[in-house]
Amino acid sequence: QHKYTDKVMLKPDAPRFHYSISSKTFKEIKTGAELFILKEKGEKEGKVYVYSPWKWGSGQIFLILKEYLVKLEDN
Repeated sequence: QHKYTDKVMLKPDAPRFHYSISSKTFKEIKTGAELFILKEKGEKEGKVYVYSPWKWGSGQIFLILKEYLVKLEDN
């Protein structure tokens, strides 16, 4: 069982700033950034836990509304 399930990204019209569980602040997620849903964390109030490599060597876990995400297909 994979720790990360679906590879996703933010929809074009979704907000860019989301709450980072890791740093306890709002951080910007760049347009087109690949994100990974953390399946084992489940959902909380319509939001899912999403891992982002974010910046080199400093991965972040965000809590993001499911409706803001779109699934990416594997090549």
